[in-house]
This record gives sequence, structure tokens and C-alpha cells, in this order.
Amino acid sequence: MKVLVCKACGGNDFVREDGFYVCRHCGCKYTSHEVNQAVVEPLLGLVLRIIAKYINGYDSDGNYRGISEAEYVEGNKYMDQIEAVDPGNWKMWFYKGILEEIRYPTLYQQDVVSSFYCFENSIQFADDLITCEQILPVIDRLKYHLIDIYIKNEGSLWSYHDYYPVFLKEFWSFYSRYDIARAYAKKTSDEWDSLMTIVEKRQLINAQRARKEKVKALEKDLISINRYKNRMIRYIAEKRLYPMREAYLQKKLNGCWFFETEKRADLKRILRDLKENAISAEDSANRVKTKAYFLMKKNVESPPARDIWEETFVRLVSEYVEKCYIQKDMPSQEDKEALNARLFPIGFGIDYYDLT
Repeated sequence: MKVLVCKACGGNDFVREDGFYVCRHCGCKYTSHEVNQAVVEPLLGLVLRIIAKYINGYDSDGNYRGISEAEYVEGNKYMDQIEAVDPGNWKMWFYKGILEEIRYPTLYQQDVVSSFYCFENSIQFADDLITCEQILPVIDRLKYHLIDIYIKNEGSLWSYHDYYPVFLKEFWSFYSRYDIARAYAKKTSDEWDSLMTIVEKRQLINAQRARKEKVKALEKDLISINRYKNRMIRYIAEKRLYPMREAYLQKKLNGCWFFETEKRADLKRILRDLKENAISAEDSANRVKTKAYFLMKKNVESPPARDIWEETFVRLVSEYVEKCYIQKDMPSQEDKEALNARLFPIGFGIDYYDLT
């Protein structure tokens, strides 16, 4: 335990008289400043080291870290020693309030008044300059820190009072009791009308941010989905157009003269390549429709059965190929838009168009 030791006799038993600390053994007197330098400041430094580890509230993985019970007890032990020596020390009450606020279990209980009791004592023992420049900014920071935790956990396991989270009620009550605190809260709140408005607006901001991130991810997936669609059109076209192309090449081959040996060899080679491409296209189509299904499944709440979805997907693309590559030479822009409109309901539009 850090205690005041008399420089004259080595005693550690003191009594307060007329603002001095008087040694009971030799009567040597010490001022409050000397006591602060010898006892209070070192102990406050130890408490600050504990607070600094948890004031931000999150570890490197983004998980909330509540102060451990052992460190909480240790910090209060130091504060009790300070209070025994200098009960009117504003910094001691200030640190005591912070220690209470960052103690994890109190965030979920009705009784979080102890921290505000400490903050009130801190303001009473500090001057207005210290209150505005040091005490109130940290209290405000703790308020926003707790709001962030509340939003991140979606209000789960928190105690409520008249439908308000308890910690908001206590902050609001604290600000309303002191003119200087109320003025500071008004100055720093900008357009926020109340603490509940802060929560609501922050929830809206978080929702908008999440919405933008989802749209960005969906746009990336839509590019992949569109690429899968185009590959399927190419592969199915390869397969569906093979009989027509084969018949055309075979007719040319049959029409060759017996002395056109080189031409006949070229046509046979083209026929072999055409057949290999058709077989390869079928294998590639099977791989692509599987990839497309799993990408679609990732982005819809209730994905359809894989066999049903793949059958629908292949049928729609096949009908498109029949209409646009067999019945006529090339698809028009209207044909492409019509295909997209038919594919969106089965997951190719995902939720992107609902979001935007």
C-alpha cells in the first residue's frame, strides 16, 4: 500500500488539522500538495494504466472487452487509498466513475448510478475549466461508446426503463442536474434533440452503411452471374447448333470431287473439332450452372431446389438460343432484356433491384 511516510521520523500515522497532514509521532506538518506528490499522483497513475487498457472497449478482433474483476478490484483498492488521504480529489472521483462505466456487468443491470455519483462528486470538487475541458468530454465519449455497444449488440440483454436503455436514462438525468453539463451536452450534440434520437440516427447510419455494402457485394455478384449467363448461352448454342453445322459441313464434304483431297481433309478436321467442341460445351455448361446456382443461393433467403432451379435456368437459356441463334442470326436488345426479365425471378437479379 502506498502511504505517506514522515520524512522526519519515518512514521505513517497522520491526522488532518487546519488543512495540513500532521504526523502523530513528531508533529511534522505536510501540505496537500506534498501529499499529492508523494501518495495520490502515483496511485492515480496506476489507476490510469488500468483504465487506458479498456477505455476504447474493443480488442484487435473487434470484440468488446469488459474489464476483468481482478483489475476492477485492484483499481478500486488504489482509489480507496487515495480517498483515505484526499477525499476531495476530483481526479480520483473521475477515475472512479470511469472505472464503474467500463466495468462490463454494469452495462446490463438497472443500477448504474454509482458511476454518475462519482462523476457528480468529481464536478463538485473540480473548477469549471477542468469540468468542461477534461471531465465532460470523457463522459460524453463514454456515452457514445455505450451507444455503439448497444447498437452493435442490437439492444440484446440490456435493461430498460420506460422503454429507454438504462444507461441513456442515467446520462440524461446527469446532464439535466447540472447547468454546466447541460450546456456542454447541448453544445456537443449538434442537431441531436435527445439521446434516443442519437441511437435512432446512428441505427439509421449503420443501416445505410450496411445497405451500401450489401449493394456493392451484390453488384459484384451480378457481374459474375451475368458472366455465367453469357457462358451458358455460348455453351448451349454450341450444343444446339452442332447438328445444323454438322449437316452443312457434311453436305460440303459429300460434294467434294475425288481429287480434292486437301479440301476433304480440312472439312473432316473441322467436323471433328466441331464434335469435340459440342461435347466440351455440355461439360462446361454443367459446371457453370452449378457455380451459378451456388452464387444465387448465397444471396437469396429461400433458395429453390437445385435440380428445379438448374432445369429452369437451362430451359430459359435454351429457349433464348433457339429463338435468337437458330430461328434468326443474332439476338436484339429487346431479346436480351426479355431474357434478363425471365431470369431475375429465379435468382439472377438477387435482391439488388429491391435495394436500389
